[in-house]
Amino acid sequence: MSDAPCASDPASAVGASSLSLGWVGVGVNLTDERTRSYSAFKERLLHLEDSGRHITAGVRARF
Repeated sequence: MSDAPCASDPASAVGASSLSLGWVGVGVNLTDERTRSYSAFKERLLHLEDSGRHITAGVRARF
């Protein structure tokens, strides 16, 4: 009998020792607040932005 890996063995076909997984997540404006910018005085609003909540999630794999 031979010690060579069987072709039907998924670990030998993929090379299980070189597989790495990780996750990634990024969140922007999680509190959903508005962004305000003022002139020299607080009564003089220059810019008001309501961009909303942005969430990105994913999985990384390296073969």
